[in-house]
Amino acid sequence: MKKTAILMVGVLLLTFGGEAVARPGGPMGERIGPPAFLRGLIRPETVMRNQRAVNLSDAQREQIQEAMREARNEIEELRWELQAEADEVRTLLRATPIDREEVLAAAEQIFELESKLKVANLGLLIEITNALTPEQVEELRALQKERRSRGGRRDGNGKEGQGKRGGAFGPGR
Repeated sequence: MKKTAILMVGVLLLTFGGEAVARPGGPMGERIGPPAFLRGLIRPETVMRNQRAVNLSDAQREQIQEAMREARNEIEELRWELQAEADEVRTLLRATPIDREEVLAAAEQIFELESKLKVANLGLLIEITNALTPEQVEELRALQKERRSRGGRRDGNGKEGQGKRGGAFGPGR
């Protein structure tokens, strides 16, 4: 039963490209998002949007930009690997009959890569938060909380809504 549930999650991920679990409104209509413990960490877009308001220094900006460059390289490599594995599973699922063991082994590779991707994103959020002063962190946390209470991100036109996919923990992958 457990393996069947894992396989179903994998199939949903492969079928919907991460959309089923990465955005509000999962396959059963439930709201699914990042874990609650991430709310204490500061997202890069929050810092960028509010850098003047929190008096971000040039040294802090450079430190955050360097962390983002390093994370981007690691994340991009993982995304390429993840896509290749997903393509492999799609191919395996088209076979008749489907080789259960081969699909499950490939799905495990996908889950491992997804875990590495999440760890890389978490590391970036920690580095960004640690680059800030305690006062900046508190101010940015309050701004993030206010933004969440208003219902989400702004789209590219400054209007409230779902905003763009992605973010440090979202699926831009």
